Amino acid sequence: MPVVPVQYLVAMKMVSGEPKDDRDAKRLLEHVKLNYAATRRIVRKHLGPATADRLDVFAREAGRPEVPRRRKYES
Repeated sequence: MPVVPVQYLVAMKMVSGEPKDDRDAKRLLEHVKLNYAATRRIVRKHLGPATADRLDVFAREAGRPEVPRRRKYES
């Protein structure tokens, strides 16, 4: 039986924007074995930079240490 790799499952959850799918994506991001860099590349390639930035927000909320804090822009 074919199984979707977790990186692609996260991307699929990010597509809908539904609250349940957002919660699922955040739960998936909590898994230590998830390759976050690969997941982000997939999301950016298929869903664009804005969704990749949203993924970063979810990853920070999930406690992913490899996701840099968002920089504040000075005017």
